[in-house]
Amino acid sequence: MILDDTKGTMVPMAAEQENSDYTGEDGLLYCGTCHTPKEAYFPEGKTLFGRDRSPSECGWRGERNTD
Repeated sequence: MILDDTKGTMVPMAAEQENSDYTGEDGLLYCGTCHTPKEAYFPEGKTLFGRDRSPSECGWRGERNTD
């Protein structure tokens, strides 16, 4: 079925929050381990599907995925 095929390729619109993560003063979700943002605002105040930010890899997760 087409829907089953697309589920594996869909990208989540929100960063996944883990236990030590926190929201910074700028409203973005930050990694509790490396303290870098796990989200980024879209440029020039643009929105997509009503959201003003997208998930991004923090520094710690990016390093972990290169092993």
